[in-house]
Amino acid sequence: MTFAIFSLALVTLAFLGCAKSPQSAAPQPATIQKENKMEFKLTSTSFKEGQPIPRQHTCDGVNVSPALEWSGMPQGTKTFAIICDDPDAPSGTWVHWVLYNLPGDRIGLVENVPATEKVPGDGLQGTNDFQKIGYGGPCPPSGTHH
Repeated sequence: MTFAIFSLALVTLAFLGCAKSPQSAAPQPATIQKENKMEFKLTSTSFKEGQPIPRQHTCDGVNVSPALEWSGMPQGTKTFAIICDDPDAPSGTWVHWVLYNLPGDRIGLVENVPATEKVPGDGLQGTNDFQKIGYGGPCPPSGTHH
């Protein structure tokens, strides 16, 4: 079964304190670029990148959230927010999952996060475009999709 593009957008919220530091010589452009380079990576053990989302994570299956793991977060990250949406939905961008206030030291989520406002181990879930709290998997119209 092939589905429309179902993208995971991970928004990293880093609430960093504004500390004054002694003024020093201005860094060279290469130094600035290297310091700002982030190597954030989001993966799932539930399915491979570019592959169809397995039935169990859709409305045609049991509709459970996929397992997610992330790494390479910026130093000093305090919290994360995750927004999982489908930009190619027939009615326009469709939000499938909203999580926020996930601790900055958290590195993932297990499969089948309960559909409750409070996420086990800290964090919160918002309302998706199905008007429900928690995960709501893709539910494409019948037919072949890309």
